[in-house]
Amino acid sequence: MYGGDVVGAGTLPPVDLAIAGHTDQPDDRQHMERSPSMDSHSKRCLVLGKGVTLVKEALSDLGMTCTPGRFSWRVLWSPRGLPLDSYKQLASYQVVNRLPGSQTLTRKDALVVNIRRMIKRHGRQHFGMIIPQTFLLPGEADRLACAMRTRPHALWITKPTTGSQGKDISIIKSRKTVVAKMDTIVSRYVQPYLIDGRKFDLRLYVAVTSVDPLRVYLFKDGIVRLATEPYTKDPTQLANQFIHLTNVAINRNHPEYDDVNEIGHKRRLSTLWDLLGKEHAGQVQVAIKALVAKTMICVHSVLSASIQHHVPLRRSNQMFELFGFDVLLDHKLHPWLLEVNRCPTLAGSSPIDTDIKKAMLSDLFSLIGIGEPTSGLGASTGRRSAPPSESRSAIFSETDAEYARRRNWERVYPRFEPHPRLSLAQFFDERDARALSFALCNRIPPPIPHSRTLTRDVQSRIHGLRNGGFVSNVNDQALLRTVRRQFGMQYKQQCL
Repeated sequence: MYGGDVVGAGTLPPVDLAIAGHTDQPDDRQHMERSPSMDSHSKRCLVLGKGVTLVKEALSDLGMTCTPGRFSWRVLWSPRGLPLDSYKQLASYQVVNRLPGSQTLTRKDALVVNIRRMIKRHGRQHFGMIIPQTFLLPGEADRLACAMRTRPHALWITKPTTGSQGKDISIIKSRKTVVAKMDTIVSRYVQPYLIDGRKFDLRLYVAVTSVDPLRVYLFKDGIVRLATEPYTKDPTQLANQFIHLTNVAINRNHPEYDDVNEIGHKRRLSTLWDLLGKEHAGQVQVAIKALVAKTMICVHSVLSASIQHHVPLRRSNQMFELFGFDVLLDHKLHPWLLEVNRCPTLAGSSPIDTDIKKAMLSDLFSLIGIGEPTSGLGASTGRRSAPPSESRSAIFSETDAEYARRRNWERVYPRFEPHPRLSLAQFFDERDARALSFALCNRIPPPIPHSRTLTRDVQSRIHGLRNGGFVSNVNDQALLRTVRRQFGMQYKQQCL
């Protein structure tokens, strides 16, 4: 755990247990009906931090009222989250926008360690193409020096493990000796795909609405961030950040920076798909979804352990988190994960920013059920304390209801998987997580494009299944088994 990323107990108003009607002893009646306290506070939210105007507007559009900290609230939006010991005090209807332990995903060094663990356990063919070759300094300075001697003409990018906004990032050439700076990561420089002759990266929005079982969504729209100066391999230009870095915090200082026009230095993700064409865009989208799903599976065991330690079982479905995934496409259109941001900026600094982020936040709150007091996160608290069969049935219902509220969020996990050997569920560390993930994935119908070679009758049945999100009856399950046999091998490259 990295405790420095949570607010202190004196910063965030404590959860009002008296108002919430919470008691130390579990009461089954709390799981059966809404309490009066939930009725009185179901429309209140507490929003902290800077640049959260769009968050407040999105909540206001759903009928929520921002309240001072001395009042109880249903929704807490905070850049740092609750102190770890405060999660146990959550009332049955309260929802928090932070997952305990999520720093294992957003700290660059912790993410590298978790991905390496999965590579060692399951093989480089499954998890070796998520991040470029990376070394952690100062501990791996000798290994980095050896890699540089092996690739004398390669470029490397150095950045602090906890930095942001492009601070203290530099591009270096291979050298015989390496200065072992403290808490620094060094990665192979990826040869980028270019737009208008410029380097770019993608800011993608990922929502995790549940850890056990893992449920991950990717917003359909995102932001393409271009460097302000044309890309060049000239070694004399390695220090020019306007060429090699795409961070908005850096490029907005360039006199020609333009984030207003649709073809400026900040663009919608849809413009990239139009540029690539339908075939290449589809391949990149599939690869990005797999990258996001695999990244979350890499950190799942750590997240799950943190939640089990800090959060009572009956409160484990009252948290979600929004992450900013920064992804770079190389010259072969393979996506590489650069970093994951725990607090992606949500300020509307440009018209494109405002449009994308406002729509994303509105759909996010719809996804988690805000504005619907009897559904969504925090609506039921007895899920994981129920008997196994009843608990699994409740999880299926909850997952199905969430999928129906997704709007422009695409679920990247759980997903349709044609065969257990091609399934990402096999990579979960815990047996229970593997079994539950297999069960969820087996209920998801195949994507529409792979259904078109079937008969019209079967196509219509698959369309009907997708509208519901899951399958339940025996005939539909038999249909999926047939589809998996016919199309299983077509999914091999996509799934793994």
